[in-house]
Amino acid sequence: MSIQKKKILLFTEFSKKKGKGHFYRLLQIHKSLKKKFDCKIFYNKSLKNISFILKKNKHDLIVYDFKKYTKSYFKYNSKYIAFDNKKKFHKNLININPLTLSNNYFCGPNWYPYPPDFFLKKKKKKNFFYTLLISQGATDAHDNLKKLIKSIAYIDTKKITKCIIKTPKKLNLNFKHQNNIIVKQFVNIDKISNVLKNIDLAITGCGNLSFELSFFGIPCVFVSSEKNEIKRGKLLQKKGLGKFYSPNKIKDISIELNKLANNYNYYQNLMKKKLKIFKKDGLKNIIQLIEKHIHEI
Repeated sequence: MSIQKKKILLFTEFSKKKGKGHFYRLLQIHKSLKKKFDCKIFYNKSLKNISFILKKNKHDLIVYDFKKYTKSYFKYNSKYIAFDNKKKFHKNLININPLTLSNNYFCGPNWYPYPPDFFLKKKKKKNFFYTLLISQGATDAHDNLKKLIKSIAYIDTKKITKCIIKTPKKLNLNFKHQNNIIVKQFVNIDKISNVLKNIDLAITGCGNLSFELSFFGIPCVFVSSEKNEIKRGKLLQKKGLGKFYSPNKIKDISIELNKLANNYNYYQNLMKKKLKIFKKDGLKNIIQLIEKHIHEI
């Protein structure tokens, strides 16, 4: 007689304003959970639709990954896990805050679901030339890329010879005046690890991608206009993990990139510090926590 699998319902969201980080993160967790559990994932559902789904589907655990929460999401006598939430809305709720850099339970890189292929991808050996990544997440919610791309005009092209720009849609980029740098634009990336293994420097927001870059020890200049990310960017800078700037500080951003490219000790020290803090198997920890939580009486 076969043992019936425990049932897990997962809910997440994405939009231009909210980005796609919540969706990508929970999708990664869903891929791992479905090996052992009966899982269903739903996205961009209203609270009314979520209530209908919960009533219709028997479940042993509910997993949320949203930007904001209210008590209404936790009104059933169920077991819950919520990402990016700090309020104790229910006695059977466990909050996981992977982007919160603190020593609290279930916070920080130990609880970030890095894809398994990150551990298979070895960073290329350092050479004399650098490849720069410019990104503002999957959606560029505040349209910062138009400003940040201008930083290319001020970088040291003797050291930074290539630039990869991650854009939410195809942009008409004219870099004919930048004769000494090779520029490539990507809209869709199947496996982010395939890009990160070839990156040496980055201009990035302070969300999921900043943690993924840091997993590989890649030195970053942090730029964001998002309230929570600004706070996180300033904390990253305070901890010595990279400088944070507002998107209009183009020359300051370029000066920091050039310093990283030309001062190898500065570059190496930052890389080693990042690897020590961020290279964690958070996905394994999350799955183990879920297994324990779902089987608790």
